[in-house]
Amino acid sequence: MEEIPISVHKVCISPKTRPFEHIPSNSGPPSLNKNLIIPTPSPIDSQMQYTLGDDPTVGMSFSNEEEAYQFYNAYARKVGFSIRKSHTKRRSDKSLRHKLFVCSKEGQTIVEPTAKDHKSRANRREGCLARVGFTINRGNVWTIQKVILDHTHACASPTKRHMLRSQRKITPAQRVLIDQMNSAGIKPSRVCNFFQEAIGAENVGFTQMDNDNSVNGKRAKYLNGRDAQTLMEELEKKCNEDPSFFSSIQIHETGQVANFFWADGRSILDYAHFGDVVCFDPTFQTNKYDMSFAPILGVNNHKQTIIFGAALLCDETTESFIWFLQTFLKCMSNKHPITIFTNQCKGMCKAIATVLPNTKHRLCIWHIFQNANINLGHIISNHPKFSMALKDCIYEARSVKKLEEKWLAMLKDYDLEGDLWLENLYAIRERWSEVHCHESFCAEITSTQSCESLNNHLKNTFSKKLSLGEFMKEYERSIKRLREKELSEDFKSRQSKPIPFLTNVPILITAANAYTLTMFRDFEVECKKLAYSSCELLDSEGLLKTYRVCEFGSEDGGVVTFNLEDHSVSCSCRNFEYAGFLCSHALKILHENKIYDLQNRYILKRWTNYAKEGSTIACQPMDSMNGLETLPSLYTRVSRKALTIAVKSSACREALLYLEENLNKIEKGSEEIIQKARLNEYKEYS
Repeated sequence: MEEIPISVHKVCISPKTRPFEHIPSNSGPPSLNKNLIIPTPSPIDSQMQYTLGDDPTVGMSFSNEEEAYQFYNAYARKVGFSIRKSHTKRRSDKSLRHKLFVCSKEGQTIVEPTAKDHKSRANRREGCLARVGFTINRGNVWTIQKVILDHTHACASPTKRHMLRSQRKITPAQRVLIDQMNSAGIKPSRVCNFFQEAIGAENVGFTQMDNDNSVNGKRAKYLNGRDAQTLMEELEKKCNEDPSFFSSIQIHETGQVANFFWADGRSILDYAHFGDVVCFDPTFQTNKYDMSFAPILGVNNHKQTIIFGAALLCDETTESFIWFLQTFLKCMSNKHPITIFTNQCKGMCKAIATVLPNTKHRLCIWHIFQNANINLGHIISNHPKFSMALKDCIYEARSVKKLEEKWLAMLKDYDLEGDLWLENLYAIRERWSEVHCHESFCAEITSTQSCESLNNHLKNTFSKKLSLGEFMKEYERSIKRLREKELSEDFKSRQSKPIPFLTNVPILITAANAYTLTMFRDFEVECKKLAYSSCELLDSEGLLKTYRVCEFGSEDGGVVTFNLEDHSVSCSCRNFEYAGFLCSHALKILHENKIYDLQNRYILKRWTNYAKEGSTIACQPMDSMNGLETLPSLYTRVSRKALTIAVKSSACREALLYLEENLNKIEKGSEEIIQKARLNEYKEYS
């Protein structure tokens, strides 16, 4: 260890600290910036007669306890042991008279009889007698009175001395940087790795465990005993920042938070545009209360995951799910999704049937295969091809009859007739088979993979030790990253157009102008299939023609009906109804009938660059007495519309100023109307 000079003239001078130290260009890994400033533990700097690391001797004096401790600790590092503060003696006026610093292995470990059922701890006490005793006068001068240097144990080698307990400490400068990194969502383990790579593990001054304990201790201090109150304060802050922010808390009869739902204005607006299909998977626990994190997600016009809202649920019962769905609908002006994807939770299935009776309920394919591994593990291990047979049944999209044939064949081939789990699964086939899923719009989603993808992201960001307040902040950071990615895709799609593989085909030109880049690529794949597919006229009756379209060398395909009068087309594969864009079968028949452009009726707005443009306010209930919209409904609709316009304008200063200017005019006009209405009421009354 490098010796730093410290001079003493009877009383040591207080040390100066250097909180930041430049890393020399020849130190640290080559990938690090030479000029990077990393906080490091700093030695003491002053003009003294002896140095840190000298052997302690009787008669040495120090001006305070900190200097005395640092001197003995520096000696301990040189030798290779850790120290701790021990016995204290005081005068009658409670002032210090005697203090003992000892080797950390002093004394013996006392094993309590009640501790036999607890996890045993390593014995770190060996009865070592090494110590330094100080006397303290009334002027607070610390003088060494007694010294024992010999140890009864082996000391740590030079390569391990930085790990000794008394040699580890997080400096204030390091704490500032650590707090900043934690605020940025960087895990404590990565924080420690950063310091170790920058200046070397032996120079950091603390270990991974020290950092973890410091962070956890700060959390306990942060919200200990008042988590619900802090959560309420956080919600109030959100409402002040975003007037359209929605939250709802269900309080347990004990006064504790049972369930909690929230959604900001952007999420509410996104649901208005893309809330036709949602995914819900309440299986991820992210906080110290083990509450289930339940985001409700969808896909935008770029097929990216977007968040419509989220909940923290105390349990996965039908009652909790009913509360969640009812609260979600209240937040979203009672707009029901067309399709919802969930796992096979029975409580969730009952809640959806109660709250969303007209919404198509689909099951996550990924969860089905996971449950198959649990319930049919012996079959899968003995018959590797069984998984493929089950997958063929699930993804059979030609007809219900084909599904039944494949299912019966699978049961027979693997001797699974009468298997209870498979019987129950087949009884709810309308929720998982692809042929049934094509009956409703699903935005090409086949599972809650969006939830799983988000959960994987959260697992890399969140900790189960988070308080509710901390969880909210981490959630905000995560949703901000998702929205930044969406903004990037919006920019790319609006600032550039895709180049079709055939540049002079009207249908591709129209699609390139309308669809986002992601959707155009999917549509272009269907167009390319036209080159290797054929059509056969099956029937022609009046204005309707029926064709069979197949790819070369395949008997499977689609049966397409074409209307000669309005040029409408429909296919048995129902890709337009399921995914929202025309399939190759329908495109082939349009081309066969000399319809070379893409009709507007087949361009679903939710997949276009202008998906977020225009009003999204739904019609409201009417008063049965006079046929007019009820006053509460009218108020709700107008309020939501005003907030929607404000949210849309939030990214543009000019738009907000324009909105404010016109709101001032509207406010003045509304006040005049209110005054006239009050005057008329007064005249009628008098």
